[in-house]
Amino acid sequence: MRKLRIGFESGLFLFGNDGPKTFMRRLRREIRRQGLARVRSAYCPAYDIGLFKSSRKTPFQKPFVLRVDGIYYDLKETLGSNEKLNSPIFRSVEQAAGVVFISDFSRQLIFRFYGGLKKPHTVIHNAVDTDLFSPGGPDFRRDLNIGGDEKVLVTAAHWRRWKRLKDTVDLFLRVRGERREPMRLLVLGGDPDHRVEHERVHYIGEIRPSKLASWYRTGDVYIHLAWLEACGNTQVEAMACGLPVLCTNLGGIGETVRKADGGIVSQADEPFDLELVDLYHPPVPDQDVLAADLHMLLDRLEERKARIRFETLGIAKAAVEYCAFMKKVFGEQ
Repeated sequence: MRKLRIGFESGLFLFGNDGPKTFMRRLRREIRRQGLARVRSAYCPAYDIGLFKSSRKTPFQKPFVLRVDGIYYDLKETLGSNEKLNSPIFRSVEQAAGVVFISDFSRQLIFRFYGGLKKPHTVIHNAVDTDLFSPGGPDFRRDLNIGGDEKVLVTAAHWRRWKRLKDTVDLFLRVRGERREPMRLLVLGGDPDHRVEHERVHYIGEIRPSKLASWYRTGDVYIHLAWLEACGNTQVEAMACGLPVLCTNLGGIGETVRKADGGIVSQADEPFDLELVDLYHPPVPDQDVLAADLHMLLDRLEERKARIRFETLGIAKAAVEYCAFMKKVFGEQ
């Protein structure tokens, strides 16, 4: 039986290290590695069904599956008109033969601002290469002169205001002052929007993909306080490296943490009613709730590490799920 031929976005559309592009490169590589399907460029006509992120990107009238990340629902329309920015996404949703949401939160956003779907759709969370992102391997603790009794918190992002770096630093400084053991915070990623001069807060800067796992393994706990994030990769990468995660209860981040039993989803944010929000001025999460949850993670660190369900985090399983869904969609055409 002939293998399904999947048309992926070209290298031009996958250049860069933002979350969606990173995941699509990983997915394409894993489908090839497992031989699940034949991978083609969507800019050549020799494929059966395409797979695109956010919007349709091909000159050919072929069926395609759309991977939906987030949409625009900024009350202040900081980057421009929500209607215009969402137009190519919604048009592609309309044209798609099937839709993959990266989280149930992403699905809820589409259902709220676009409408319900009468076509095949599913939720497949982001995943990582667990051969690369794993607890075993090098770290930078010796390079940073980190003592055996020190607890290291890690956070990472392409920093934007809704990632809430200031709130992360404030949480670290508070909890550090409340505990006996020495602590450090490592901030990974370029262009941080909040800086403090503190000997225990290290701004590492942009990290080469080949070094990411080593930086995660340098830590003990991963902090991800992003507000209304559709899903993201970093918390999955961190859990795969053995770090329990502290995140908040809004967006899709917590879905992956619960799925892997990989930390604590803190009830530190007020409920979100799926309306327009001032995205670039996020609310301050409840620091009392966050601090209590972080203390709990640190007090039960080894227990929490042992509970991580690594099998839920691997790109190998996600690749199988994507291909199975695409075969189903193609068979219905």
